[in-house]
Amino acid sequence: MLWKTQALVAIATLAALAAVAPAASGRATIETEIDMTAAYASGDHLIAFGHLFSEKRKCEAGRSMTLLVLPQGGSKFKKVDADRSSGKGIWALKLPGGPYDDHRLRASRKKLRNGDVCQAAKLGFNF
Repeated sequence: MLWKTQALVAIATLAALAAVAPAASGRATIETEIDMTAAYASGDHLIAFGHLFSEKRKCEAGRSMTLLVLPQGGSKFKKVDADRSSGKGIWALKLPGGPYDDHRLRASRKKLRNGDVCQAAKLGFNF
């Protein structure tokens, strides 16, 4: 009879652990926002720069940043520059001269070592 009680306790304990484990291993999704501070002319191109903002500093650092343009009269966006944000979330990208109908800036999704995920971010702009 004692072994039945011990077996039931063991089964109940395993069931409780199985129910709690998924909740304990849940990953946080952290929002990221892109801010374009300014752009200035440098020869035949513009330099756009700004900052990534997030509640976690690790979400600002080392993010892949991509600048896309829609050529005037075009139907597909074209990648014109890419780089990584600095340790403090600062970025700068080069925009070649030319007539463009639209511009987009993207920050890639990033998975942290603890399993949290920094969301991808997008920013559309025109000059």
